[in-house]
Amino acid sequence: MVDLIQRGSPRLIYGYGVTGQSLAVYCRAQAMPMWLLDRRSPSAFNMDWQAHGFAGATLGDELQALCQDQSQLEQFLNDFVELLISPGVPISDPVVIAALKLQMPIRNDIGVFLDVLRSRDDLNQPSHTVKVIAITGSNGKSTVTDCTAALGVALGHSVRAIGNIGVPVLSVLDTVQPGDIVVIELSSYQLELIHELGADVALLLNMSPDHLDRHGDLQTYWRAKQNVYVKAKAVVVNKDDPLSTPLEPHKNAGSLKTYVRFGLGAPDRDDFGVMHRAGESWLAKGIQPLMPVSRLAMSGPHHFSNFLAVLGIADVLGWPLAQVCEFIASYHGLAYRCQPFLQNDILWLNDSKGTNVGASLVALHSGEKRLNSGRLWWIAGGLAKGGDFSSIGDYVATLNRKHLFAGAQLYGQDRQQIAHALSIKSKATVVVQETLLDCVNSIHREAQAGDVVVFSPACASMDQFANFEARGQAFDQYVNTP
Repeated sequence: MVDLIQRGSPRLIYGYGVTGQSLAVYCRAQAMPMWLLDRRSPSAFNMDWQAHGFAGATLGDELQALCQDQSQLEQFLNDFVELLISPGVPISDPVVIAALKLQMPIRNDIGVFLDVLRSRDDLNQPSHTVKVIAITGSNGKSTVTDCTAALGVALGHSVRAIGNIGVPVLSVLDTVQPGDIVVIELSSYQLELIHELGADVALLLNMSPDHLDRHGDLQTYWRAKQNVYVKAKAVVVNKDDPLSTPLEPHKNAGSLKTYVRFGLGAPDRDDFGVMHRAGESWLAKGIQPLMPVSRLAMSGPHHFSNFLAVLGIADVLGWPLAQVCEFIASYHGLAYRCQPFLQNDILWLNDSKGTNVGASLVALHSGEKRLNSGRLWWIAGGLAKGGDFSSIGDYVATLNRKHLFAGAQLYGQDRQQIAHALSIKSKATVVVQETLLDCVNSIHREAQAGDVVVFSPACASMDQFANFEARGQAFDQYVNTP
């Protein structure tokens, strides 16, 4: 370790997933010495750490043993000037707790990205700043992030969607130019360490219980999400969800200049909402109708809410609302967000991105609206993250009473937890399987023409799949090769 210290100012990187790798690339480019921590065993990597710029690595059992000796852990941390952590590392981790005790600087990739933006002279001239649009929420944030970025590009701006949407923020750092706009999707994991975000536009789209295994309770989760508003210049607020409203300290921080609201009801002056005119529903700003919802390629209240949020962001940025409406009319959304495909007169909805209860409730409602003559199936399972499935149990009970629910097929690590929640609320048919493929094959055998199958797991994917994209791809393959 002495040799490492003599080489400069060493950083400790904790976690070597996609984000950890982007942190390593950044540090290596800045000639910062690095040491790696990761809970996984060395066999999970099989790589030469020094060839990747690391002076060394503490992994698996070695890291676990280090964490069990507080004195040794603190002595180890004293050899570093900063701890850089990946989103998967909770602030309750022994390494993080020890670093906080030692008052050691701790940042994640978002913090590094923002600090570099603020320090670059070419990006801090009055007419050459980089605008930061920060978007978080429990459900719909990826759609709003993607739609906003794609809209900006269509209007001729240099805009990129980065962050939790799947593009590490540090991967674009070297290519950001004066006048660019970055739309950052932020998870609660990323926000819990960010205390002065200072976004040009900030949005907390909505709130529902999620990641309670990480945060402990809804209030802690919500407070992490509220960090999106700290020192924001403009906020876009969902007035249908009181938890979307910025806390008073954020509103009175001195930087907030613009406050835009949206909701599914008739809009007040300068708000965005839905008005009714000549027997039709319209997206509107105040008393000004903007476009009938019948023109939208994606229908349903959750989509309307997302598009109203996009309109609010666009209005803050000064983008022409008529052109915005033309774009969102033909926007078809993200992959694996309630993507429909028809096979043998059975409609399958791939909502692999539905990783929590709130998202899956929306997907199930969407599936019910598509029923004509058949019944609804639900496929779910994975890592529940402390989720409460009682609300889905209530909804399934309602469908079952109306004879609209064919059954639930559950798989994965926490399938029994979901099955128990459903059994308490209803007498609906629930089948517990081992794998997603088992669920799909079972429905292939039993579903009838006119049925709708909603694959919305309400869980994280990592028990059986690398991520929700891999899970969505697998589902497509399973359905199409019965």
